[in-house]
Amino acid sequence: MDYTILGPQRKIMAQRASHIITTNDLNRPYRDIVKHRGTWTMEDWLHWLDSYSVYILHEEDSLQSSTPLMPVVQRVVDGITKSFNIKVMWNNLRTALLHYFRYDPSDFSADANNHAAGLLKSFSIAAEHVFGIQFCTYNLHILVCRLREQENARGHVAFATEFWVERGMQMMKSIVKYRSPTVPELVLAGGYLASLWLTHLKAAHPETFRTFDEWVPGYRADNIQLNPSKRDVFLDEEDSEGSQLLGQGYIADAEQRSHILGGILRTEETEDFMARTNLLPSVLQDSDIYIFKRALKRRDEVVLSVDYARATKRQSYHFKCMYGPGGMVSESDPRVSIFIGEILFFALIRPRCDVAPVKVAVCNLHRAEVLRPKELYRVKDYSRRDATVNEVRQEILLNYFPKEVGMIDSKVIRCRVNNELSFPHICYLLSASDQ
Repeated sequence: MDYTILGPQRKIMAQRASHIITTNDLNRPYRDIVKHRGTWTMEDWLHWLDSYSVYILHEEDSLQSSTPLMPVVQRVVDGITKSFNIKVMWNNLRTALLHYFRYDPSDFSADANNHAAGLLKSFSIAAEHVFGIQFCTYNLHILVCRLREQENARGHVAFATEFWVERGMQMMKSIVKYRSPTVPELVLAGGYLASLWLTHLKAAHPETFRTFDEWVPGYRADNIQLNPSKRDVFLDEEDSEGSQLLGQGYIADAEQRSHILGGILRTEETEDFMARTNLLPSVLQDSDIYIFKRALKRRDEVVLSVDYARATKRQSYHFKCMYGPGGMVSESDPRVSIFIGEILFFALIRPRCDVAPVKVAVCNLHRAEVLRPKELYRVKDYSRRDATVNEVRQEILLNYFPKEVGMIDSKVIRCRVNNELSFPHICYLLSASDQ
């Protein structure tokens, strides 16, 4: 049979497209690949390869279908009928390209490069038989025959793609976007040269050319009474890891304070948490606690909370966390439990003694079923509800669990599924790679 995306397949893919609620670090929302792939940019294709395809193409809902999304097709090769699995072909292509697009310092080796090149070659050989010789373009030839040698000679390919050009264009647009010049090149060049010159002046004369925070160091470090009718406001500073709570932090009310202190003292990780932070029970009780709605994680992405009411279409308040005995964090170990955390708000615990402050995220945890390790998870009966402590301990370990902001490293894309498909009331959560 010929491989063609038929009507039932298109319907499944379009339904899944409507489920996806992207995170705020993805510059563009997902646009259905069936309808809009002709206008996709390089960035769209990268996100498809990295994240969206995992959910759009997964076959759990279509295993019983007579038209699976990625079927096995038959082709005659040298007079012999052979079977080609489209799913295996796609997985080979995706795994190979992710090696070249996403730099992984823990797995950057000649063996990893050879493995990715082998998968790419395997895909190309199969694609020639399945789709015909017209599929074997010069671009594919260059990838198969030159990519491995390029990485061996010049380092990881991820550092030499054209995405840096797109990022550079964003810098250019930021200079001219609020103007209507007849010669935008002059405005761009002037703004860039002025910024570059000021940077050099600051490097050469740091005592003369200072930033606002350097001129007024206490502005962000002290409590500021912005409005007498409101609670005290605290502005956080960036820590040594580059994490910072954004916006204005207000003193926690009695209920929020009880949730935070109770969550820390109840959790099984209490001793380890207190040993690392020096937050003994007596120190906790005598600390100021400020509530924030957003956080900057290690200078590279913003994480939101449910309290941040403006996050209606870019809900970046889900993340994956794992708990196991002895600090074990392997998803393949049956003793390890996988949870999807839903960040309710962020908190800064600021002791009144000589102990460093701690930034935490206060969360609801939902037990997750692993559909594809490190990529696709399913949360059944997903709902926001206030459960009693006993209910929560039986169902999801804890109601409110403080997670340090700097340790939130697996933000997830939410895919809320309705009754249209075979699994009602399911929230698929797709793990997004670190950007």
